[in-house]
Amino acid sequence: MDSGTKDRKSEFGNIQVSEVIFSRHDVGKLSRNIEFSVKWDDEDGEFILFSEEFNMQVNAPTLKQGMLGINDNFRFLYDNYLSGNGDNLTEDEVLLKDRLAELFNCKSGVKY
Repeated sequence: MDSGTKDRKSEFGNIQVSEVIFSRHDVGKLSRNIEFSVKWDDEDGEFILFSEEFNMQVNAPTLKQGMLGINDNFRFLYDNYLSGNGDNLTEDEVLLKDRLAELFNCKSGVKY
């Protein structure tokens, strides 16, 4: 068997993300679940978690580390798009900010 032709990524399943942890005492419940597909990459020995909706990909050696990476990405998006005033955002960034505001149940950058 020629190893160059074998697909080294296998479907592992899907996971749903329903909250984002900002700190030990600050957990943001999302307005809806965000689905991530999960694949295993034999070649790199890591999980690949991907959300088509947010075009977000996290690669990690364990699912737990992958989930932490997803959380970190959502915290980054929250901090950079919802906490700021949005004066210098592109049209795509404004659309992302609107989607994030709906997801985090926010109005004008105010959480919850």
